[in-house]
Amino acid sequence: MPQDDASHSVHGKVVVGGDLSGQVGVGSHITQQQLQGAPASITAEDRAALEDALAELRGLVGDQTDDSVRAAAEERVDELSQTLLDDATPDLGTLEYVRGWLLRHVRPAGEAVNRLLLSPLVGKLVGAGGDALVAEFQRRFGV
Repeated sequence: MPQDDASHSVHGKVVVGGDLSGQVGVGSHITQQQLQGAPASITAEDRAALEDALAELRGLVGDQTDDSVRAAAEERVDELSQTLLDDATPDLGTLEYVRGWLLRHVRPAGEAVNRLLLSPLVGKLVGAGGDALVAEFQRRFGV
C-alpha cells in the first residue's frame, strides 16, 4: 500500500562543520529562498555623522595627548579619516593599525575609535565592500 507523502519521514544524520557559511535544508519538500539586495550606500547624512565622529576623535586626541605624541596621533586620525571618507571601501589594515596605535598611545581616543569602528556607519561602509570584506572585518574586529 503506498504511503501518503505527508506521513513519509526522513531519517538520517547531517554533520556540518569547518569554515562553512550559507543555507542548509534537511528534510522532504524543502524550499529555500535567499534574497540579496544592493549593499547599503552611505548618505549625505551618514557622511556628516561620520565627519562629526572623526572631529570628536580629533578633539580627544588634542585634549588627551601630551605634546610628544600629539602630532603622531593626529596623523593616525588623518589616516583613519582618509580610508573612511575618501576610499571606495575602508582599508581594514588601516583601521586595525590606527585602532591598535591609539589604544597603546592615547587610551581615551582608543576607546572612542572602537566605538566608531563598531558603529552602524562604518558597518554600512564595510557592507558596501561585499561579503568578503564584511567577513574579514568581523574576523579582525571580533564582531
